[in-house]
Amino acid sequence: MKRQDISDKLKSIIVSWLGISEDKVVIETNFLLDLGADSLDITMVAMSVEEEFDVIFSDELLEKITTFGDLLNMLNDLIAEKSSSIPYQKKNINRAINQAKGALLKKHFISGPG
Repeated sequence: MKRQDISDKLKSIIVSWLGISEDKVVIETNFLLDLGADSLDITMVAMSVEEEFDVIFSDELLEKITTFGDLLNMLNDLIAEKSSSIPYQKKNINRAINQAKGALLKKHFISGPG
């Protein structure tokens, strides 16, 4: 997913949750100072984002969110981390399958079939 598509979806979630106009949400927008959002609002937005993008924000990350840009960057990082871990997981799965095949073949040739 492209950064702009992520930004647009994220903006849509924020607008929906906070009941504000889309033009108020720019990279520099501060949730507290510019939008009057408190930590509960940010948590609710984050939960919606987690559901929409299938990611999880740690409590430490949530505490660092002050601007739309912060949230967008964190979301992009989480999405990249998630997508980059898939090839890694496939590689490990394939390695495990090959090791299991090797063990079965070794057993078959050492002790015979069955």
